[in-house]
Amino acid sequence: MPAAIEAQITVSPFEAWNACLRLIKENVTPYTYNTWFMPIKAVDLADEKLTIQLPNSYFYEWIESRFSGLLNKSLKLVLGDGAILAYQYEDPMQIEKQEKEARAAAANLLNPLSTNRI
Repeated sequence: MPAAIEAQITVSPFEAWNACLRLIKENVTPYTYNTWFMPIKAVDLADEKLTIQLPNSYFYEWIESRFSGLLNKSLKLVLGDGAILAYQYEDPMQIEKQEKEARAAAANLLNPLSTNRI
């Protein structure tokens, strides 16, 4: 008798997040949906952990404080009871600091006299 073969369905992060968005859209106003959920992008799905990208830390705090229950319920309906939602965002102040550092490093490469090699 052949061993049972388990079919494994592969879902992309994009597909999983879009399925969540369909459920979320049914439970919030169009304004709330467009303002707070449309800017969110799915970036990774590993095992049952969906990672989403938010625009900034303020966005994270707003979403987490007001919609964490809806997000988790939607995610569990889409991916199962063991599903976990992870957030990532880039803080604008950190991005600005990194850009300044990159410009300074580029300026030093272009102007060898500006280095402190003595």
